[in-house]
Amino acid sequence: MTVLGRAGDIPVVGSFLIVLAGLAVLTRRTIAAPPPPLTSRRAWFAGLFAGEPFVHASLAAIAALMLVAAAAGDFSTPTLLVSTALVAVLLALALRFPTIEGSAPIAALFTLALIADWRADLPGLSMLARDGRLTGGGSLVPDTMASFAASAAGFGLLFALTGFAALWRARTPALWAVLSAAVPLLLTVLVYAGAGGFERSASWAALGLGQAMLALLAASQVRRHGGQEGRGALAVYAVAVCAALALAAAMILREAWLTVALAAMLPALAWVHRRLDLAPLRWVAALIVPAVLVRLLFNPALLHYGQDGSQVAWVF
Repeated sequence: MTVLGRAGDIPVVGSFLIVLAGLAVLTRRTIAAPPPPLTSRRAWFAGLFAGEPFVHASLAAIAALMLVAAAAGDFSTPTLLVSTALVAVLLALALRFPTIEGSAPIAALFTLALIADWRADLPGLSMLARDGRLTGGGSLVPDTMASFAASAAGFGLLFALTGFAALWRARTPALWAVLSAAVPLLLTVLVYAGAGGFERSASWAALGLGQAMLALLAASQVRRHGGQEGRGALAVYAVAVCAALALAAAMILREAWLTVALAAMLPALAWVHRRLDLAPLRWVAALIVPAVLVRLLFNPALLHYGQDGSQVAWVF
């Protein structure tokens, strides 16, 4: 029905899928039993989908069918509404039943796949040739991509607010912190790729800086009120600040100055790690250092970054 139906049938099929998602959970009477305490992140990750494998498999299959339905419906407004409803249902189920907390990552993966599939014939980015680059006047997106960008922004706001609100009472605060920080950033990258073609833009860089400030604000709130249980969420938001800053630098800087910006993040990471002792920051630094070294050591154009052909940027 999803594959062969007409575009007008897709909202009905999508609504039926949402009902199936609810039935897959609500008909199991033992699902609300409190889970055993988790002693480590590794134990939580290993048991994320193990508690209710049938329910998680059902929800993943329903999300995959909804993705097919959205593509068949050409991402029309009714199709997007039922897709948004499915995301909301999956997040609500994860909040209501701790044993199926894995439905939240399923909702995140579905959202990212939906936005990516909307404007791209995966794995290529054919939307660049179809829709062109950024419009003039500092506009973030062309008029032809306004609904696409607005939908991505709406999904990003949904995950940002829901994830931050949920981490205060969730079984695994770090999971909801990841959803609230990573999903908006990844959606921004997808829209930036489609609308901006990875070209330099001060407007997009300002958006990246804004996301870094929001992640910093969330980190300060978690550090102030999260207690020992919020250490994982604090680490997630600290990494999100670094990722958003790196993204903003990539949106506005090129060549030598991008290398400078990435290198300048390393002492900042070291200072934050010394103050807060957040182990994940070591992994961020481990990703930045090779990128900087490759740009410095294996870039044959390093001495010719000056626009006038002079060797003005050799120190970078």
